[in-house]
Amino acid sequence: MNRIYRLIVLQFLLALVAVGQGIDAESNWYKEIGRGDNSYSGFDFTRYSRNDIQAARTRYLRIMSEKSPDEWEGSYSRQTMLGRAELIWSLDNGFVYAYVYHTLAAIDYGEVATRGDSILLISRKTSSGKPNRFLGGEHIRVKFGERHLLVQRDRLDEFAIFAAGLEVPTGRRQREIFTEEGFVWEKAGDEGKSLADLPVYPIRYAHLVRKPIRSKIVSVGRQRIKRETSRTSGTTFEKRLRALTLSSGSRHGVRIGMTFWIDDLEERVEIVSVNPNRSVGRLARPVIDGEEFCRNNEIADGEKFPCRDPKIGMLARTKPGYF
Repeated sequence: MNRIYRLIVLQFLLALVAVGQGIDAESNWYKEIGRGDNSYSGFDFTRYSRNDIQAARTRYLRIMSEKSPDEWEGSYSRQTMLGRAELIWSLDNGFVYAYVYHTLAAIDYGEVATRGDSILLISRKTSSGKPNRFLGGEHIRVKFGERHLLVQRDRLDEFAIFAAGLEVPTGRRQREIFTEEGFVWEKAGDEGKSLADLPVYPIRYAHLVRKPIRSKIVSVGRQRIKRETSRTSGTTFEKRLRALTLSSGSRHGVRIGMTFWIDDLEERVEIVSVNPNRSVGRLARPVIDGEEFCRNNEIADGEKFPCRDPKIGMLARTKPGYF
């Protein structure tokens, strides 16, 4: 019955489009697809046409009305520094892509082709415009624990580095890895699901897998206080720093700038020096109201908790910090 009802609603909406109901320039994308009246998704017809919006809306509603049993089909989002990129797709009904930043900054739609464990998004957008940087090329299906990810094939090697937590800051790699626009499409609803130690790649890409580095604390340095002054506000604040020596070094793949997660502390340390068999990580904690402040920054809006003392023997490991 629910399926019949959805089809009736869809047919009604499609009929409205068919009889020529135009797109109101004062409307917005979220309103047109039934997701609320959001002015930040308003239309900018210098970037696409009204026909594009109608075609994308029709395809979006069709995808939403037919729930697929395929675990990979559905809605995805992509991390960006600015705005929000969203993708919805099914093999039968194609895809719709939307990028919202103060306005509906980009829209695309079309068909989906599969190539084994990958998908290819084939644009059918009628108006001209710049190529869509979020939809470039083939996307590989990657299962990371319970999460479903779509990774651009030409960035799969870079993703493998990030998935193992082996990235270092910009300027410390021969080939710079840009993360401002994210690496992956992540399926909606998967955000809170657990990750595994390693993502699962299609067999043809198994050689790209990078393993996290596992280590342990072998010595704990004395606490010292560092005072810094903000250039903008002029206020002075304190940090308490400790040097933690880890049992892994450059021959294990450790590099300056990497971060290691200490499970027992629920904190990260940044590697500041490395030799072949050892490395030193800096544990930095802000001081607020005379006390060290600790919070799990791996969780959105993570709550403050009592700081714990680092101890010899605690385990440390690299892990991704952007999921």
